Amino acid sequence: MRFNVQENSGKSDGLCPEESRRAEPFEPMRTPSPVAATSILKLVNIRFSYRGGDPILRDVTLTVTSQERVGIIGPSGCGKSTLAKVITGFEMPQEGQVLVDGQVLPRRGFRPVQLIYQHPELAVNPHWQLGKTLAEAGDFPQKMLNKMGIDPAWLSRWPNELSGGELQRFCVARALGAQTRFVVADEITTMLDVITQAQLWEFLLDVCNRHNKGLIIITHDHNLARRICTRISHFDDLSSATDITGRNATAHTPLHELRE
Repeated sequence: MRFNVQENSGKSDGLCPEESRRAEPFEPMRTPSPVAATSILKLVNIRFSYRGGDPILRDVTLTVTSQERVGIIGPSGCGKSTLAKVITGFEMPQEGQVLVDGQVLPRRGFRPVQLIYQHPELAVNPHWQLGKTLAEAGDFPQKMLNKMGIDPAWLSRWPNELSGGELQRFCVARALGAQTRFVVADEITTMLDVITQAQLWEFLLDVCNRHNKGLIIITHDHNLARRICTRISHFDDLSSATDITGRNATAHTPLHELRE
């Protein structure tokens, strides 16, 4: 079975198809290791508004374990990105709490819930070479960078010297540091070509499964959510924590079939 991840937006990541396919092939996905502890992320009655305006988030409640891939779908402009920032601590709710294993999300230091933005150029320091950006999350073995399709020469380059797709590879890798328990992916491949989309999702899903990291996928693409999520919630239903699909029958579709 083959399916599209996302229609090509017309923007390229700077790599031709032949170059993109040079990334090392992935081994089959595994279920999370049984020896790894399962973490729990909870949003409890979250309420948030900007500068006293009308609430964007109203009594949002959600529970995600580190063995899940949870999709949150909704149209553009509904508040999904605001929710992503609250989950990851970049915005503080006026009411409610974000808890990881019963502890309030820390305001300082490394956060166990990491956000991957749609626009990677806004998520990196333009004055840092990319090797330093990647080092924020710790050391990465060369084999892992090879699987991600990151050329070692890119580590000494500046963000403005890479394409959007190349830069997003760094942002995805950076979010997967050893201390990360959950990753929030906010429309992370919308602006990328189809081949790069497939490679990024393949890598992200594989690492999250191998290392027992929970994944929240924020998207307006229902087709993508059905293919890679274990359960899905619509943004408008989060106040009652209502799942609209339950466990996904196609969640374990081989990831190489993301390519059209």
